[in-house]
Amino acid sequence: MKVERNVLEREKRALRQQIMDMGRLACRAILDVADALDHLDRARAGEIIERDAHFNQLNEAIHDACVELIARQQPVATELREVMAELHIAVELERIADHVADIARIVRTLSDHPLPPAWSEILKMAALSEEMLRKMLRAYEERDAVAAEVIAATDDDLDRLNHQVVNEIIEFMRKNPDAIANGTKLIWLTHNFERVGDRVTNIGEQILYITSAKMRDLNRPRS
Repeated sequence: MKVERNVLEREKRALRQQIMDMGRLACRAILDVADALDHLDRARAGEIIERDAHFNQLNEAIHDACVELIARQQPVATELREVMAELHIAVELERIADHVADIARIVRTLSDHPLPPAWSEILKMAALSEEMLRKMLRAYEERDAVAAEVIAATDDDLDRLNHQVVNEIIEFMRKNPDAIANGTKLIWLTHNFERVGDRVTNIGEQILYITSAKMRDLNRPRS
């Protein structure tokens, strides 16, 4: 029995490490696409798009590891809850990578001029989304539900930034009709950064599920 318990703990640690490795790669991808955007580096954006397939493979590997762990070790109660939550977390990380790839695709289509003046705010959205994910990964690793809730609340800041940026872009397009093409693309681009925040919040919900066995909607509007 003790041997079986040791095997289960070892496989759980390995699964947690897979999640952390995938999460760190997602953080790196956000930073990379922000840099590609800042410099309008279309070649780098292309490389980021190509890396998206790797996230699909990582998600599949984690899914297979979870299924095998359940089949071999038959975890119950808290341990089964952890495994099921980690399945969901891997899916959220893969979807974050999809959003990053979509941002990179938009970067490849942007022209140099004219660009709306909201550039610094867009880069702030990128930085904030990466910071949210990095901190949420730490909360996952430490099973820190309190931190997960605090980080999820930061999504309100990302939503406000997105609203501000969209309004600035629309106003710029109104005064500069030749900026409509770039402006429209940038609105979609900022939407993807905003969606990254939503995905991070979903990860926070899974952390709460792991620690309390209860699901709570952390994406609801907060006053």
